[in-house]
Amino acid sequence: MPELGINAAIAGYFKVPVIMLTGDTLTCEQAREILVQELVTVPAKDAASGLAARNLAGEKMNFHNSNQTELVALILGVKRVKPENPVLRQPGLS
Repeated sequence: MPELGINAAIAGYFKVPVIMLTGDTLTCEQAREILVQELVTVPAKDAASGLAARNLAGEKMNFHNSNQTELVALILGVKRVKPENPVLRQPGLS
């Protein structure tokens, strides 16, 4: 079982649903085969060979990821939550 299957199983154990996945094109294909065909996936890169990949540009990736996240939230009826006072970690503090 690939890493995504193990992570999904652990999430399922804690009753956390897998609603979206980003990764390379192969990982996205595997996720739909292993988990569910309708899973929303956003490919971030495509393998050019065993040692190289074509990456999607950062700005374009953020656009695709944001749009897919909005789609998933709309489908699930999830409301966006923004914390009033986010806690920021400072380097060196645990």
